[in-house]
Amino acid sequence: MPTTRYVPDTFEQECIRLLFQWLSEHGFQNPDLPPIYYSLETPPVFEKISHDWQQFFTDDILWEALNSDNNSTIETLTDSQKSLIKELNDNVLPRGNQERKILVGRIVSIDTLLGRYYADTPHIVLYAQGITAYAKRLNVPTAILRAVVLVHEIGHWISHAVPDSRGETWETADFTNESAALCEMWAQLFTYWVAEENGDFKIAFEALNNHQADEYHTYNHVTHHDKTTMLYVLTYWHRCFPHLLNPPPPAEEVINQLIPETPLRIARNIYEDCFNKDILKRKLIESAPTKERITTIFDMW
Repeated sequence: MPTTRYVPDTFEQECIRLLFQWLSEHGFQNPDLPPIYYSLETPPVFEKISHDWQQFFTDDILWEALNSDNNSTIETLTDSQKSLIKELNDNVLPRGNQERKILVGRIVSIDTLLGRYYADTPHIVLYAQGITAYAKRLNVPTAILRAVVLVHEIGHWISHAVPDSRGETWETADFTNESAALCEMWAQLFTYWVAEENGDFKIAFEALNNHQADEYHTYNHVTHHDKTTMLYVLTYWHRCFPHLLNPPPPAEEVINQLIPETPLRIARNIYEDCFNKDILKRKLIESAPTKERITTIFDMW
């Protein structure tokens, strides 16, 4: 089935306008949106199954069994219903609550059911069939759920590719190799900010988030911080000092001069990765006010 170029509707344009307004207020540049496409193909998560994948969302009994706290409900399903579940779960019937939760979370992941951001050649694809099917299951308007998905994917693009005041972006190699939890935190955080501005959008966002995997909930750890703080973290952590947790004292002094204490502390709480001296050296030399001093510090190591 075809994939066509997609133009955001009026409501989606207003959501995007909010995102760009916040970015502009914090010094980010204002590039054109990446290409957005509307795909009528089967969502990737269901591509290789033989069953009618729509049954996963339309079959009330199957859905309730997967989301029930009662472990025995899965045993009451028909052989056909069990077969569909097993086909989606590596031929294993998930009988425990946690196993079923993981399965549902994996299937309703935005990137495999509803839409996807492609970082290597920045563009966004919205999966029309997945959005329509899941909107009916959640009992929310399809257009509103589509807006949530689009804002989420634009959130990925913002965190990765929208230049900040220095023209810096998150290096594509670093972005694509980053943990899903951290990348989804940023995409969900931008979506959460929009949700706080619109009631219908918020209802759909929360309904969707209710069944999603753990990585789609990491944004909750930072929602109490304001936009200024979090956008500073995005600018001076992922784009300036990736992989930095415990620098030696000379570098620590420079970092403390360049980054206010609160964003740096937040970034270190978010980021748990190994220290990479080469990346730090390159970024510090690019951004530090006294290049000779930075070079001297690294020569001491």
